[in-house]
Formats: sequence, C-alpha cells, structure tokens
Amino acid sequence: MAFPLGKIFQLFLLFLFALSCEAKKRLPLEIEPEFRVDEVSEQNALKFELDKCAFYCFFVPLKDNVQIDLHFYKNISCSDIVYGFAEVNDNGLKLPTKLDLIPHSYYGNFKLITSLQLISTSPRVLLGMKMASNAHFLDLKRPELAQNVTRRMVFFTKRYGFSGIFLKFDSDVLLTPGFEQFVELLGDEIKKEKKRSGMRKLRLILSISSNWVKYVYRRMPKFDAYFDAFYLWAGEISSNSEFPIPSVAVPVDPLHNSELVPLKDSLARNAEHLAGSGVPRKKIIIGLSTWTRSYFIRKNEESKMPEVESLVYSEDSGQTDGTLGYHEVCHLLDSKNKHQQLHYDNRSETTSLIIEDQWYSFNEPEHAAFIHKLDWISNHEFGGIGLFSIQGDDPLNNCTRGLLPLHRTVGDRFKCRRGTKRGNLEQLGECTRLCFLDLEESRNSFAFEQLQPGWCSHMILGQASVNPYVYSGPSKGMNLALKLYNDWERERKPFLIISFSGTVEQWRIATASPTRFILIERIRHLLDEHNADGVELNCANGGLDGPNNAYQMNSFLADLRRTLGWKKQILISLNPISFVDQLNFDFANMVRSVDYIVAIGYRYHRSTNTHTGHHSPLFKNSTLLNQPKMTIQGTLEELIYKKVPRKKARKFY
Repeated sequence: MAFPLGKIFQLFLLFLFALSCEAKKRLPLEIEPEFRVDEVSEQNALKFELDKCAFYCFFVPLKDNVQIDLHFYKNISCSDIVYGFAEVNDNGLKLPTKLDLIPHSYYGNFKLITSLQLISTSPRVLLGMKMASNAHFLDLKRPELAQNVTRRMVFFTKRYGFSGIFLKFDSDVLLTPGFEQFVELLGDEIKKEKKRSGMRKLRLILSISSNWVKYVYRRMPKFDAYFDAFYLWAGEISSNSEFPIPSVAVPVDPLHNSELVPLKDSLARNAEHLAGSGVPRKKIIIGLSTWTRSYFIRKNEESKMPEVESLVYSEDSGQTDGTLGYHEVCHLLDSKNKHQQLHYDNRSETTSLIIEDQWYSFNEPEHAAFIHKLDWISNHEFGGIGLFSIQGDDPLNNCTRGLLPLHRTVGDRFKCRRGTKRGNLEQLGECTRLCFLDLEESRNSFAFEQLQPGWCSHMILGQASVNPYVYSGPSKGMNLALKLYNDWERERKPFLIISFSGTVEQWRIATASPTRFILIERIRHLLDEHNADGVELNCANGGLDGPNNAYQMNSFLADLRRTLGWKKQILISLNPISFVDQLNFDFANMVRSVDYIVAIGYRYHRSTNTHTGHHSPLFKNSTLLNQPKMTIQGTLEELIYKKVPRKKARKFY
C-alpha cells in the first residue's frame, strides 16, 4: 500500500522532532579525549607505562541502580582499571549494574567507564568477571558449553570497548581439571579474535588469593602462556572456622608474619612462593586493599591476637562483612579519640586501632607500614601493584586530605624497577670479587654508577648489629646504601650482601640457644625486606674462644642455613687470628653451612705488635715477618690444611 507524499513528509518531521527530544535528554560524556589528568598524576603515570610496571585500580560500584560518577579521573595514575564484577554463568553474563547497558541509550556505565581510555594517561580498562555459583561450564564432560561461554566472554569484552578480562574465580576452582580446559579454550578464543579483527590482543589476568598460593602454585607455570599477569589478592580474610566471622582479628595486608599474623597470611611469603614456582616476577602483581577490617572484639588477656565477637556494619556502603571504607574511619585519628594512636606492628608492617570494644585495621597513607610495603614490592622487582578499590579509598575527599589519598600515595611513592641480573658471569669465567661499602664510616654518599661491571661480584653493605639486647634496625648509613643500590639501574649488578657485625661477647650471646633464633629471624627479615642475596657474618673483631663457643657457632650456622635455604648466600668473615692462634673452629663442618669463609686481610697487623708493618702482606717468605702465617699465603694454606675447599676460601683486604 502506498503512502501519500504529504503523509510521508509529516512522518519525517515527527522523526526529526523525536531525535531532537532524545538529544536534549542525553547527558554529556563525562570524559572527553582532550581532557587531561592533573599534572602530578600524569607524571606519576609515566612510570606505569607498558613493560615497566603496572598499577591496577578497581572501580566496583556498591549499588547496581545508579549511573557511575567518574569525577575522580583527574587524580588517577593507574595503568589498568578493572570494572566489575560481571558474573559468568552457563547462558550469559550478569552485568555489574543495571545501567551498564541502557536500552536505546548511548550513555550506559560501560560506555562511561571505557571512555577513561581516552584521557591523557590512556589506562587500559578491563572487565572483571567472576564465576556464578551454579555454573557448570568447567565440567570436563561439557566442552561445548565451555567453548560457548569463552566465545561469549571474548565477544562481549571486545564489543563494549574493554581492553581485556580480569578473572576472579574462587580459589578452589583453580585446582579443578575443568579450569585448565577452560583457560586453554579462552586463550584460543582470544587469539582467534585478534586474528579476525587485526587489532590489539585482549589482555587476560588471573586473580589468586594470597593464602591459597601454597595449594595452587604448582599449577600456575602451565598457565603462563595464557595470562599476561597473575594478580595476588592479599585482601582475603582467612578464617579458622566454618562461619563467615573469623575467630581472630588479622590486620589488613600483612607483609610478614608476627605474633599478630599467622604465617599463612604473610604476603611476602606467598608472593615469593608463587615466584619460586616458575611464574616470572614481572607477571606477578601484588594487590593491596583500601578497605578497613572492623570487628567488635572480646577482651582476652591471654590472647595476643584480638578475638572477634561480631562484625561492624557499614552505614555508608551497607556492607555487613566487617569492611569499611577508608573514608569511614579516617576521622577516628582526628576526632575526640585522637589520643588513640595507631598500633604499628613493624614485624608484619600493619597498623590497627582499638577504640573501646571496636578493632580496626587499615592502610594509612604515608604511614611507614604502607610505604614499607610499596618499597618491598618495588625492591623485589615484581610486575606491579594493585589497590582494591576506588570506592574503598576516599573518592569524595571526606577526610580532607585530597581525593583518593591511598591511590595518590602509590602514584607518588611506588617505584618501578626493571628486572636486573646479579652476580658473576660464570660463563665468561669471572671469579668472585668481594666489595665492601660502609657509609656509616665514610659518612658520605656513594655513586654506584661509577662502578664498572667487572669490578665486583658481591657488594657487601655494612653494618647491622647482632646485639641481642638492642636492635633498632639497620644503621642510617646502611639504609642509605640500600636505597642507593636499589635505585641503581643497570642490566647486571653485584650480588647484594648485608653485613651483620658485633663484638666477641655479642656473638657469643647472640648465637647461644635459644637467642640464636632471634638473630636468625632478624637476618631473614632484613634479607627479605631488601631482596638481598645473602648475609655476611662479620666476626673480624675476634673469633669465639673456647671449644664450646666454636661448636655453638657451627650450630648457629646450620640453623641459619636451614632457615634461609640454599638460594641465599652465607659468608663468614674471620680475623686471621682465628685461623692461626685458635684451633677450636671446626672448619670441616663450617663449610657445610656457608658459601665462603673470608679472611679479613687488613687485620694481619696486630695493634700489640712492638714494630710497624704492612697490614696485609702477600707472601710468607720474607725475613721481616715474625709470623709467616699472618700473610695472605699463610692463611690460605692454613684454610686448605683445615679442609676448607679452595673454592670457598676468600681473602678480603
């Protein structure tokens, strides 16, 4: 049936009017290509460029019926932003909010969040996905279902402008055979999509709960070919019971174990465990939390760890699992309770606060505990850092410290370190060359850049004390030397060795049982904190006299080796008097625990001598020497005579 020309013209006018009305209803995009972040954030973002390191941020709406607000975008320096989480089931995806895709509208939340890729720092925006509890696509007997699910995931991600997929599946799922099949199918589908479109390949990230690493680490290397990064999720709350309420209050993001933190919750231990499995460090992202753990606790004088009675309810977010946003607790440090100081556990690098019967633990911006975590991640040359989430920080400046203070601290303080190789080039036949630096004595700085690559195989930095009664950490000089070494950028650097020294009496007490384990833990902690390759035990002030003390030293070395394992080097430096005058050392047993026995050459000249002489003579056949053994030749022969292998005997001038 044909329409009259006048009728068609009227319909056309109505169509134009409808378009104009729709245009008036549309909200302008909050992000435009020409918009730039603030200058500081833009400078910070430069260090999070591709192939340097990553900074993962998370935008996870707390309500599913509102349009997201992106006013904070000028203050972020993230390399990757994860939006989520979509729930993957057998038939499709349940979106994070009801407004992600608005029918007949261009301005849904998906469009808004992916438009962040247009700002001047160009972060990648990834779609976070988790598995529905009733899904069956990991069933090995249903490969067709898994194929359809992976195809749908990839199509959906690409269709709506995301740069990749962030998988956050339950940790126990990672152990199932079906997950391996699923990953292979998902990886193949991503490759097919790249080939079809000719565009950049979608990124694929796997999230792993920190306290599940000990169960899943053996399987991770086989997934290396499929995933661009492995995100270590440290914010999971572990429980000793079957109930959702934990039995004890464990602080947020503990770096190491302590009296307040079980070993299984140590972020450092779990991260190193994952790296030791064969997963490249540059692919491991260490995730921290912006959220606060908050509980009502019961008083128990016998327990060092607070016992949880119930969870604190969040009036702001409506969460009932005991998590509060940083903006909900920051006022506790500035209100009438400001006399209540944060409890800083410097062993685990955590902070907590108790006000009456309520316990809180959170990461405080610029606090030493938070900065030490950033430094540890950086010094160990992992692939980057993450913060979960923007909503848990202070996106509205309620704390009056600026927008997103935790994210801003990461942007300001975190340093990307490219992977370096350390030590000898054994294939070129290089020998061991020990260099020693003690800025406490020189009282000056040092330019590592002036060292030529072949000068030192080991850089020994001094000094930390073995005093069993007082320990204030490394000296100022050592801290400065460690910072200068870590900031030194070179493709290959000497092994980093941290020196511990003390008097004869201090060594005697520190290596006795059971105080030796305090010193061993102190050494382990310091090596781990600074990613050092080993320890030098400097006994140059005199050997331990007496057969009991010699046995005591060997027992200490054996326990130290068991604690550090064989990936860390142990050097023991002794005064030459220990080789010549004191015959109590059992060198045959000592060499089983140490990598090198070092004779301190500058100790050859005794202060009690009646005449002067060279402090480190080379040969023993001079008629001017009244103690031929107190020469480099003499002590080396003495070491070899005492069953020390030639490859373990070293001189230090």
